[in-house]
Amino acid sequence: MELGNRTSEMQFSSQSMPSNFPKPLHSMHLRTIAVLLGLLPLIVGCSDAPVQDGLGAGQETFASQRDMVHIGQARRYLAAGETAKARQELQGLSEDAQDAAMYLLLAEADLRDSRINSAMESINKAADLEPDNAEVDMLRGLVFESTGNWLDASRAYLTASNKDRDNIVPVLANARVLHAQGDVTRAASYLERELAARPIDFELSMAAGDVFMAIGSHFDAITHYSTAVDMQPEHLPAREGLILALSLAGMHVEALERAQDLDVADISPMLRLAIGRSALLADDPQRAASMLTSYLFEFSKDASAWLDLARAYFLSGKDELAISAVGRTLKIRAQDPAAYTLLGHIRLRSGQHTLAFAAYEHAILAGGDAILLTELMEGVQKKAAAAAAKEREL
Repeated sequence: MELGNRTSEMQFSSQSMPSNFPKPLHSMHLRTIAVLLGLLPLIVGCSDAPVQDGLGAGQETFASQRDMVHIGQARRYLAAGETAKARQELQGLSEDAQDAAMYLLLAEADLRDSRINSAMESINKAADLEPDNAEVDMLRGLVFESTGNWLDASRAYLTASNKDRDNIVPVLANARVLHAQGDVTRAASYLERELAARPIDFELSMAAGDVFMAIGSHFDAITHYSTAVDMQPEHLPAREGLILALSLAGMHVEALERAQDLDVADISPMLRLAIGRSALLADDPQRAASMLTSYLFEFSKDASAWLDLARAYFLSGKDELAISAVGRTLKIRAQDPAAYTLLGHIRLRSGQHTLAFAAYEHAILAGGDAILLTELMEGVQKKAAAAAAKEREL
């Protein structure tokens, strides 16, 4: 499971416009302003300086409020993916509003449009204005990441994390980059250090679980997913991660207990497969058949899953269904020694000795264990001879 799909990426600006944003001026307000402007010469004649100062302050307030409107609208447009409209809003800002936040919004718009050089220019301007702003380094990391420059992306995220230790987003982003460049072990070690240095955090625990799953360290994954589930017991991805880790670690009974109250329709196909295989190994063939059938509705070309379904049917005593599932396996993977071996078991249980012998023989030709299969074939010959002798007695 990738860090990416549930693992946490930097959130683009999507804040709603604050409730205290100024509302559009109505016609009555405009008429009032016109009257006040008409009276202005009379007022100036009485006392010029105070009025000019008051008017200037009002203009500054209006400009500030207008800038807030433009920024809020720009964020709305970015959240909706309308980068051109976002740029138009930002172009309407006054000079006083051209700060680091504005440049970061411009960089975000450029990054969405794959204008990498323009995005980096805006980021550098924001860095000049606010060198200690962690968001500058976060966005720089995203730009590097978009071009596959994993090393510089990791450095940028580490810098952002050092500037803002209370924010876990840079930590998750750096772990994602380390994972993406194939250094999964380093990503796991990095997350372990961050987890030890911080209060228990749900997102970090999930990310650590994902990374340890990726390197096949299932027991470590169980530890971190368990922490996440303890914090949010109803969080489905956390529960799925824990059940999958338990299944892959061979803790099949525990995996089935954790999955007991899950609705099949709510869980991923891969988890259905894991639960099905755990049920098969925990001697619950009916549940195994149910989960595997549900999985195969979506992944009908998975030969291994068809073979597991055949085993579930065989253990349930449903030989005809087992033969059918073996047939689906061999249709996808024609020379599967395990499928022919299972077919031999089914035929033998039905007393079809000749067909059982032929199936075991075919399994040897397909590359199966010759010693084991030869012993099975000898067993079939003995049973066939015993059956023939019994028939002669009758």
